[in-house]
Amino acid sequence: MEKSDIQPVVHIGFSILFLSLALALPYWPCGTILTSCMNSPRSNAYLVVGALLASALALELVAILLAVISCASSLKNLSLPSFILNCIASILVLAAVSYYYARLDNTYSPMMAVIGMTYARAKLLLKW
Repeated sequence: MEKSDIQPVVHIGFSILFLSLALALPYWPCGTILTSCMNSPRSNAYLVVGALLASALALELVAILLAVISCASSLKNLSLPSFILNCIASILVLAAVSYYYARLDNTYSPMMAVIGMTYARAKLLLKW
């Protein structure tokens, strides 16, 4: 097993960790996004954000399963579906964050900073 074989598993693992924390921790303006936020006046908007984040988490769980199978066996052709699922999950997370700021916060500057830094990091890591 080479170093490059395990890298997708580690990267997707970090993504799963932070998505799980975003869904589980009660640090949204109304509490936990999938429980106490459902009782707020803006519950429909929180439901959309929570559903997008939960969908991204589900895709990441499938992606890490495929990445582990690809890493542990000779089935190297599973790395492409894992990569595609990871890309779709990333798009869902960006959609969730965009929807959150469009409907609930209207403060776009932090989102733009995160998107810009994420893009810069991704380009740097792809070259490395």
